[in-house]
Amino acid sequence: MATASLRIEPDEMECSVCHEHFKEPKVLPCGHVLCRHCLLSWLQSQAEALCPLCRCPINEEKDGRSKTSVADIADSFLTDKAMAALVEAHRLLSEQHVCCVCDNVAAVSMCLDCRDMFCQQCTKLHKKQAATKLHNTEKLTSLTEEKLAANYRQACAVHSDKLPEVFCPTHKVSVCLRCATTVHRQCPDVKALEERVEEARVTLHDLTAILTARETEVGQKISHLDKQLTDIDQHTQTAIADVTATFDDIEAAVKASRQRLNDMIIKTSSDEKRSMSDVRNTQLGQRGKLTLRKRLVARSGAIITRDDVTDMTPEIETLVKDLVLEHSITSQANVKATPRIPLGVDPVEVIRIKKALSELGKGKGSSFDDGTTARPTPFYFHDNHGTNIVLSNNRQTAVRKGRGEEHGIVVSRYPIEVNKLYEIRMDRAEGPDGWYLPVGVATSSPDSMTLPARSGFWDKAVVVWAGDVTDHGQKNNNYIGRIPLYNLRTGNRVGVSLDSNRQLHLHVNGQDKGLVSPFQLPGTCYAIFDVWFEEGMISTLPVTSLI
Repeated sequence: MATASLRIEPDEMECSVCHEHFKEPKVLPCGHVLCRHCLLSWLQSQAEALCPLCRCPINEEKDGRSKTSVADIADSFLTDKAMAALVEAHRLLSEQHVCCVCDNVAAVSMCLDCRDMFCQQCTKLHKKQAATKLHNTEKLTSLTEEKLAANYRQACAVHSDKLPEVFCPTHKVSVCLRCATTVHRQCPDVKALEERVEEARVTLHDLTAILTARETEVGQKISHLDKQLTDIDQHTQTAIADVTATFDDIEAAVKASRQRLNDMIIKTSSDEKRSMSDVRNTQLGQRGKLTLRKRLVARSGAIITRDDVTDMTPEIETLVKDLVLEHSITSQANVKATPRIPLGVDPVEVIRIKKALSELGKGKGSSFDDGTTARPTPFYFHDNHGTNIVLSNNRQTAVRKGRGEEHGIVVSRYPIEVNKLYEIRMDRAEGPDGWYLPVGVATSSPDSMTLPARSGFWDKAVVVWAGDVTDHGQKNNNYIGRIPLYNLRTGNRVGVSLDSNRQLHLHVNGQDKGLVSPFQLPGTCYAIFDVWFEEGMISTLPVTSLI
């Protein structure tokens, strides 16, 4: 019967504590393996029962070391019999290859049933003798630890001269056919070893599939977290640069205010990165556990023909299911969206600073706002806009000048935040059939935008039209804007928002019209409005929270 393919590296058979080959290897809850005596020594020397390799709790689900001896704790863990068998096979193959019959004659083969080595002549005799002619003899040059361990079979529990053929689940022993028809004749569910091995093989195969799928899932989450961490760094740099550029135009008296804003940005970034890193470290720990469990399953599958390895399949299944349950609980926490790092300096803040400077110059002794006063969050348009757009009202109003349908795009100055509504009011939307306004988000910074003729053909934007939605230049059949975006009148409101899953929503006159795109948008998005009718005018409204 074929066994799973597995290649064990030499250092994988060494304990990470004593750096020697494993002796009675124990599998910790995190998946790492230690010698039993090393585990005992470690538990006795530590105030906390933590894995010496990854610092995961060793005794996390038990009564505590004050109520349980370290020997009981060590013995409660699964013994990795597959690893023990591989270590024993490695020891046998590492010994001097001398014929067990002849004196000082090099051996060329090993009997996998007897575990004896023979020279060329003795090999021939061994194969001819009636008692041993059916034994499995292998050349030493082609024999590996995996093959040697997988082909070893213990004798019948009663008759040491016979190989077992059936397994009794009642007594948990493998016995020969004679014992099966006598001592174990009345035992239920007695089955052939081949059948039992095949059942265990199927179980281990299914466990491998489960672990592989979860390992892939965790890897994707880690990649997403890495992207989020990179976005934090980019936002931090953009924020600091914006603060610096703004305060360079203000007198030296505002240095303290500039430092305060920079410190706030850096602290927010640090806090967000620390929180995001904690989530990432948790996912790394989960992946490590999944990988180690997968390796345990692979080792056992490779030498599943061993009775003692087959015996531990249900325990391995329990360990994997417990780990999968733990992973499912851990995965309930949503990966955080792009953090709300304050970007730049609010123009209102600049006006307040200039006013404070003026009052200081008059000797009134006014102090700067300490930032504790609650006020609405303003919404500004970016200076990079379509050539037919004129901004006014402190970049909060956009007026369309010029004929045609092109070059009327305006974009928000700062990235939009999750669960916030970014809304504009139609200040001038005259005409017998009302007005029409494409709206959406850009997924690249307006600082680097070369604005296109029409927003719908932009490969870095998601835009709602009255007929359909263009998602990064590709049309789809979402008709969410067919009715709400037609016949807009003066005073109507249109806006966009990102929900907690970073999915885009369309809002018209304060009502959420639903999802624009089912896909999760990247960490940086800017609101887009395409003023494409002549003499149109829109103004921003204060940003409001949706939760």
